[in-house]
Amino acid sequence: MPKKIVSVMLWMMFVGYMLIMVTLLLRPDLLLAGGMGVRPVSLVPFATIKKYMSVRDWDWMRGIAVENLVGNVMVFVPLGLFLGAFRRPKRVWTSLLIVLVVPVVVECLQYVFSVGACDVDDVILNFLGGVIGVALYQLVRWLAKEAERARAVTAVVLVMLGMMLLVYISR
Repeated sequence: MPKKIVSVMLWMMFVGYMLIMVTLLLRPDLLLAGGMGVRPVSLVPFATIKKYMSVRDWDWMRGIAVENLVGNVMVFVPLGLFLGAFRRPKRVWTSLLIVLVVPVVVECLQYVFSVGACDVDDVILNFLGGVIGVALYQLVRWLAKEAERARAVTAVVLVMLGMMLLVYISR
């Protein structure tokens, strides 16, 4: 694919991804306690993850646990891929810093606006997803041998992830 087309596709997908992320993570329908200022906060690392893993009634809780754990990881994989596609290959550390800062900002916004629950485990899982995305891009870059081919492959992977995300959201 021509370089310009790949760049335009990536930027369009990035804008779409950001819109989906804002919609998904800061939805007004997630207002807690009717927006009455109740702000659940969990600052103990792995507490929520342990809670999900130790549930005795696994049949009832499985859907919620899997959706939360896997969803929190998968929703940030595209961010790592986008950072790889937009940044120089030697900037991996700054990409990792960005995939750490973004979930922290999201959790702070959720706290400030009483939307969702502010949970350090979400930051951990989101960061893991971003790291997977950065690593996946580095793997694609290494296999592709050239940056433009890696960006084109990344665009295709992002389209597939985007379709899966849209199917998930629409259910």
